[in-house]
Parts: sequence; C-alpha cells; structure tokens
Amino acid sequence: MRQPTRQPGRTRVLEWSTRRLKEPSISGTGGLPRRYGGLHSGAGLQPVSGSGAFGGARSPKECVMLKVHVAATHPTSSIAPAPMAGEPDVPSDRPRHRVLPPPDVRIPLCRGQVRPRLLAALDRVLGVRLLVVAAPPGWGKTTVLAQWARQASVDVAWWRADPEPADPVADLLTGLAAALRPRCPRLARTPSLDELVAALDGIGDPVVIVIDDFESIADDRVGAVLERLLLATPDRVHVMIGSRVQPVLNLARSELPSLVVGARELRFRADEVAELFRAHGSAALDFDESHAVADETDGWAAALHLTLLASDTRGSRTRTPVLSDVIRHAGGYVDRTFIRGLDADELALLRATAPFETLLGEYGDEFAGLSGSEEVLARLVRRGVVIANPSGPGGSLPKVVRGHLLAGIAADEGRQGLERRFRAVGAFLSGRVDGSSGSVARTEAAAAARAWAAGGAWTEALALLTAHWRDVVDGELGWLREAPHDLAAHPLVRTALAEEAARRGNLRVARDLLEQGPSPDHPEAGATAARLDRFCRMWTEGDLQPDRRWFELLRSAVRRPNPDRAAALGGQERSVLALLEHVIAGDLTAARDGVARWRSQVTDPVLGCVFDLVDLALHPAARLDASDIAENGHDLGLPWVARLATGVSHRSTPDLIAADVASADARGDVWGALLLTLVRGYAELTARVPAGLVFEDAARRCRELDAPALEAWARSGLALADVGALLPDAAREAESAVGFAHSAQVPGALALARLALARSRPDPAMEDGAREELAELGVPFPDTERPLTGAGLATVVGDRTPPVSVKCFGGFRFEVGGSPADLNGVRPRARTLLRLLALHAGSPVHREVIADGMWPHLDAAAALHNLHVCISGLRTALEPGAARGANRLLVRDGDRYLLALPDGSECDVRSFEDDLVAADLACAGHSVDAAVLHLGSALDRYVGDLLPEDGPAEWVLPRREHLRGRAAEAALQLGRLHLECRRPDEAATAARRSIEIDGWRDAAWRLLIKACDSAGDSAEAQRARQGYLAVLTSLGVVDDAVSSVGPGGTARRR
Repeated sequence: MRQPTRQPGRTRVLEWSTRRLKEPSISGTGGLPRRYGGLHSGAGLQPVSGSGAFGGARSPKECVMLKVHVAATHPTSSIAPAPMAGEPDVPSDRPRHRVLPPPDVRIPLCRGQVRPRLLAALDRVLGVRLLVVAAPPGWGKTTVLAQWARQASVDVAWWRADPEPADPVADLLTGLAAALRPRCPRLARTPSLDELVAALDGIGDPVVIVIDDFESIADDRVGAVLERLLLATPDRVHVMIGSRVQPVLNLARSELPSLVVGARELRFRADEVAELFRAHGSAALDFDESHAVADETDGWAAALHLTLLASDTRGSRTRTPVLSDVIRHAGGYVDRTFIRGLDADELALLRATAPFETLLGEYGDEFAGLSGSEEVLARLVRRGVVIANPSGPGGSLPKVVRGHLLAGIAADEGRQGLERRFRAVGAFLSGRVDGSSGSVARTEAAAAARAWAAGGAWTEALALLTAHWRDVVDGELGWLREAPHDLAAHPLVRTALAEEAARRGNLRVARDLLEQGPSPDHPEAGATAARLDRFCRMWTEGDLQPDRRWFELLRSAVRRPNPDRAAALGGQERSVLALLEHVIAGDLTAARDGVARWRSQVTDPVLGCVFDLVDLALHPAARLDASDIAENGHDLGLPWVARLATGVSHRSTPDLIAADVASADARGDVWGALLLTLVRGYAELTARVPAGLVFEDAARRCRELDAPALEAWARSGLALADVGALLPDAAREAESAVGFAHSAQVPGALALARLALARSRPDPAMEDGAREELAELGVPFPDTERPLTGAGLATVVGDRTPPVSVKCFGGFRFEVGGSPADLNGVRPRARTLLRLLALHAGSPVHREVIADGMWPHLDAAAALHNLHVCISGLRTALEPGAARGANRLLVRDGDRYLLALPDGSECDVRSFEDDLVAADLACAGHSVDAAVLHLGSALDRYVGDLLPEDGPAEWVLPRREHLRGRAAEAALQLGRLHLECRRPDEAATAARRSIEIDGWRDAAWRLLIKACDSAGDSAEAQRARQGYLAVLTSLGVVDDAVSSVGPGGTARRR
C-alpha cells in the first residue's frame, strides 16, 4: 500500500481547549493539525489566527466567539465543543447529578521539543496494523502521539481512555464511536462491534485510530475486541496504542503485523538532550556533557524536566546538574507516579533490591529473604515501574527512581547503613559469580565490583578485578576514577583506567597511565597493558612497524593510502580497511561502491559501526540516522565513534562542529579533533564562510600526528579558501598543495589542489581537467570562483606595492622596499601586533585570535577598540601616503587582518617551512642531493628562536616550540643523509646543530657519536659520549657512578 507522505509545517489550527496533560510535555509539538475533533478531517472549518506558536492562548471572549462561529457554520455538526479554558462556571440552583464525561477525543496541544526520529518511527504504523507505544510514566508517550497525530498525512481518530472506566469494553466502543463520529455521524453512542466495523468499512481513506492511556482499560476482553476489530476491517485501518503496560494482545499473529515502540526508543538521546538544553536557554552542552546527562537520567523525559529545574536552581554557572540535585527535585514526582499505589510486596522488593543495578526475582528471594519475588517483579514490569531488560532476564529501575529509593534508605539508616547494603550486594553477587558461568556471571562480576566500590570496600573490588579481569574490564569503568589515591597507583587499576581512556580516544592519557609504573603481574592484565601500549604508541608516536591488523595498517594509510594494502587481510577486516583506504585517497566512487557491496558482509558490531560512520560521511542526505550511529557507538563503549557521528551530522552547521572540536580537544581525543576540524573546514568552505584559519589548524594537527595524507586534504582546502578570499598568495599556496598531495599520493586532494591552482591563475583548461578528475572520483567541489561571503579583500595587492622583508628568527626585522620600516612613532602594543601578523605573513588572522592573544583580560569591546587603534597606527607608519581604504600592506579581510606579501617579498618563516616541504618531497622522490640542499637552506634561515623579544607570550610560544622542534629535526635528518652518503664530518656538524637547537634530543646525540666514530675522531666521540651521559644523568635516566656510554652512543647499565 502506498504510504502518504507527511506534510510538514502546516499552519492551520482550530483552537479547542485542552485539558492538563497527565505526563510532562518534554517532547513538544510537531506540525499543526489539519483535522479537528475526534476524527480530524476539518471540512469547511476556518483557520483562526492568533499569537504564539499555534495561535496562542485566547481570552474567554475570543473562545466564545469561536464557539459561536463553529455553531453558526456547522449547525448540524455532531461535534460539541468542550467548555473553553477560562470560561466561568455558571452557578445553578438545580441539584447536581453525576454525569459521565464525554469521551476525550481532542488531540492535546503539546508544546516543547519535536523529535523527528520518533515521528518517523510512528510513521511506520502505516505499514502495519498495530503499533504500540509502551513505557512507564513520564516517558513522553502522549506528547509524541499528539505530535504525530497533529501532523499526520492521514485521517486520525483520537481517544484517550478514562482513568476510571465503569466497563472497559463499553468505554472502548463509546470512545471509538465518538472519535469516528465526524466521518460516521450515524454511529450510536455505544455501538456494537459489528456497527463499528461497518463504519470503518465505509471510510475509503486510510485512518489511524489512536488510543491513549490504554492501561486504564487493559484487560483480556478489551484485547479480544481490538483483535476482532482489526481482523474484520480492511488493511487501511490502523491502530496506535499508548500505554504504560503492554496490551493484552497477541502481537505475534501473522495476519496482524505489529510494532512496539518502547522506553528505549522514547528515551532522549544525547543530541536531543543538547537540543533540549539549547531550547530551554540553559548553558549549551558539549558532546560529553550531553551524553553524561542522557546517561544519568536514562533519557527519561520526566527526569530531564527535573534536570532543567535543577539546572535553574543551581544557576547559570552550572552546566550539568548532578544526579543528586535531580533526585532532590524528583522526590515528589517519583512518589506520586511510582511509589504511591505499590502494594507492600512490591515496595518491599524495590527497597530490598535497590542497590542492585539489575533486578532479578531470585535476588529478592535469595538475597532479601522474600518470597514470590519473580511474580512481584513481573507485576512491576507490567505496571511500567520496572523497565524490562530487552537482552536478558529481569529489568531495571530508571536511575532517578533508583536514586530516590537509595536516598530514602540513606535517610533511614544513614550513609554507613547504605554502604553496608552495597557491601552485602557485592558479597552476594561475588558468591554467585564464583558458582556459575556464562553471560550472566560475566555481567554479575562487573556489577559486584561496582557494588563493592560503592560500599567503600575497595580491597574486595580489587580482588574481584584480579579474579575476573576481563569480565570487569569489559564493563563500564568510570567508577574506578573514584578509587583512593593509594589504590589508583595499583598496576591493575592503572591498566583498567588506561583501557577506559583509550575507549574515549584519549590515547596520550592512556599511555601516561601505563608509563606511571610497572606492567601488572597478571597474565590477562599484562596482555591488555601490552596491547594498549602498542596501540597508543602506534597512534601517537607512530614509530612502530604495523602488524597485520586493520587498525595498525590504517595508521599507515593516514601517511600514504594504498587500497591494495587491504589484500593482506581477510574477511570483514579486509573490507573495512579497503573502504577506509578509498576514503583517505579520495576515491569516493569506489568507497560508495564498497559500502553497497560489503556492508551486508560485516557482522562484527565495531566494524559495522565504522562502516555506518563512513556511509554517513559519504551520503550527505543519508538514509542513515547519525543519532542511531552515535547511540550504537556509545553503547559499544566507543565514544570516539559517537563523537565523529555527531560531528558529521553537524556539517551543515559549522558552529556546532566547532563546539564538537572543542569538546574533543577538552577530552584529549586528538584524532577525533583532527577529523572534525577537517569536516568543519570543508563545511565552512561549502557554506562560503572564510575557512583559511580552520584549514591551517587542521594542517598543524596533521603534522603533530604525522598524518601526511590527511594534511594533503587540509592544504587543498586551504588553497581553495585562499582562492575564494582573493588572497594575493593564493597561487603560491595552491602550488604547494599540489606538490604535497602528489607526494602523499592522495588523488582526491590533488584534484582539489589543481582546481584551486587553475582558479588562481586562471586557467580554464586546467580547471576543466580538475573538474573531470573530481567527478570521476566522486568528490564534491565547492564553488570558489566568487569571493567568499564577507571575505573579499577591500584592496588587492598590485605590482606597484614595494616588496617587504619579514624576519622573525633570532629577532624581528621588517623592511619595506629594501629599507627598514620606521616604527619609532609606533606604540609598543602596535609593534607587538605587527610581530603577531608577521608571524602569519601572507595569511589572514581573525580579530578574535588577535584580541585573545594580545588583550586576554579585556572584554571584547575594549579589545577590539585597542585593535583598531593599533591597526590605524601601523598603517600610518608602514604606508604614510596611502589614502583611507587604499592600504596594500596591512589589509582587512572581513573579520581578519592580513600582512600582505607583494611580489618579490620574503618571509623567513614561510621560506623555512617551504624548504622543509620541498625536502620532504625530495626524500619521497629519493632525491638525496635536493633534500640536502633544501634542509641546508632551511637551517640557514633558522638563526635563532622565533621572536625572542616577545618572551613567553601565549600567542607565540606554541609556534616557537613547534618551529624549534622542526629545525632540530631538520638538522637531524640532514645529518642522517650525510652519514648515508658517507660524509661523517658533515653529519657530525649537522648533529651538533641539532643539539645546539634542542640539547635534549636523544637521536641527535646518538648520531653525533656515530658520526665521530665513523670519522675516526675518537677524542670527539668520547666528548660526545660524556655530553650525552650528562644529559641522561640530568634527566635521572642513568647514574654517573654506575653507568657509562658505550660505542655507538648507547647507554649501558651495569
């Protein structure tokens, strides 16, 4: 059956009064209804305008006028409007009799957040006969049902069951008749089932019957009536049920295809939590904070509402309320919704088993000494108090409800009494683990360790970690961060925390933890530590030969992609590695073919998650839901996958990606931050936003992580951004990007760089060729033929502008036209600004970067004022005769400022970096002489530290350290090349230069010793060994009295 498509954004609504919702309205409203009353068909009714999102609240007078209008235009309508909100009750002297209220057939107006994911899930009702939305109270069932009903593309008949039905079956028939009466006006007030079936047969269009609060009438008779109704009506009749309990229906009947949407689907995901906080006006949550809130509240709508209340109470400075604050606010709601109405057996079971993370009936009997706990637990599950475990036995309480029960125990028995309970649970579960096996035992081992820790029994928790290492470590490990200081240094705890840090993507912290002490003397833990150390070293230092594992071979791919490398593997890993190789190389056509061909073959959950992430990145209008991938990654214990999926989904909103990058940086996920920075750069380029600074940042990150293949993409993006901004050095940047991408063997980045080069010249033939390459590779290319929005230069540097000379190494020197610039009348802060811009000569610097670097303690307005004053002074000094707006050296580029490099100019920092790039290209092409020439040229330019007059200023210090390290490495590389060519004297000179630049570089000392030995200069070799030994001694690596340095530059221990 063809499914009608949703018509979003409807703006017509007939306002009826709405009664108070029973559940908190967190999910909010969707589109507006095109229908009204019970069956919402809306023929002939006029829209009513008003204020607010849906016409707004109306005065009593307006509501009365609306009722009169409806009565006048529809005198025979069987739909009787309910009394409007705000109308006064008319007193009467007549005695009041109990009158049964009319069936509630009005769709509630639910304001709040719309969740398209859930609306799409409910759309599936049109492909089945029955869809059940079942969850405990407060999960937003009514809200999402009302949202869906108000924007549905088919007729919707809504009925909310009365909470105190006199006869459930009669109430069902009466309610459905009232809901259908607008289309079936001759239906009796309480028709027979046959009459109801006949009425539905007479409706020729698809219709969805929505029954809310079904738990009020849920019994065997009602279930039988609904089954008979569905079996007797055509396929175009669908039923949607909202209930706290599972309806008594046979959902397995093949003739009645059905779906169930439960609490897991209804829970707020991390991205929805972030959107909820943004809509509420609270502090914006980053990726990790939104996941933390989602985890603490289980995504429970009512708990999130209470979280917002707690956030308001704690004030705007608090970004994420702690669970204790939520529990404090939740007490009354939990008591009313969950605790009140429980019988003595149910309440006893919950209090006795509250310290357990998972509830099993046998826990109540064996641990608490109760009886019949299995039946009581089943009753609690049916009533929606306990959420059934979808993958195993038992169930669990929402964390807020469990926390409320634990808080009650602590209030009654004190904190020590609560800890005693946790220790008793730890002992009970430990005994069960020792006597059983299988998946339940593995789960209980981890739960037992956490229970011991919650009870303060860390020694017992450590013993369990030792006895069941893999079972405990495979679970959640955040609780170990609360370990006492002396226990945190234990090798097993350090290794477990390193495992947790690696899962978050924080490889450097993981490696630091492993290096803080000896490896654990435990077979399984030792193997874990060795595996983690190799993995972290591979992806941070990158100095290991990759093994035949896909993620190690992938480390080679980010240096230089080679799709044939995957042939060394087999099965699923081969498919995943081949796919990633194609993506890195930029052959997106082959990557898309690989997704279509290989995805069905990948069954491993982790590899499947990676596959889905790549599929999402390859298809901007993805059929995949980024939220699904993020949730899957989070559930698998791979936060880095969830972070990347969230960032990729934000590609149409660069500001959100910027927040994702900041979140990754804050958590130490350097690879995630790099990839998201690249996504941000190309997103801004596509949105025609200046992206030069973003690509420069991406290129820097690539160099730090030794990822030349990814750097090729950053350089190509930078070239395109510079061309789009009409920067004077764009052609030079494009030429550099072409050479780098060619050396790194990244065809996609190479084609983009050629496109940038063709547009910078311009060269139509080259541009056509680049476009053809990109089309063949399937790489989308941004339109940079016109200046980027807000980024066009006010003036373009022309041929008449005199060249400049910028020297930053060893001290600042600035010349214009061959003569030193006269800066005598320039203020010190303006001179500092000139040095900052000179550090980035030829590239624009955003004004916020300048303000943060120079005036970090001033507010934005004051900092920008100072910036404008300094810019004005510099322009007057550098170009004293230039008219206003005609400056050619210090140019404004939107919100950025550029120190231009006209033709014939030189900048020692840029030339130094260009020489190093040329040397890398020469080494890649096995041209040793050319590499030696470029390395020597770079070292000639490096005459001292970068801008030493600026001392430890934050804006220069990181770049100074980076360039010093590159210079020392260049000298070391030059020495190695000389030694390979059997020129030991030149090698020794280069090694000394490396030591002069960075005296702590171990490899340079070893090279010097080796070169002196090769030259036969034993005295110089011995002096080098003594110097090396002094360095090692000062670092505490060896002791002068018990160590000596042997031939070849190696340290020998006695």
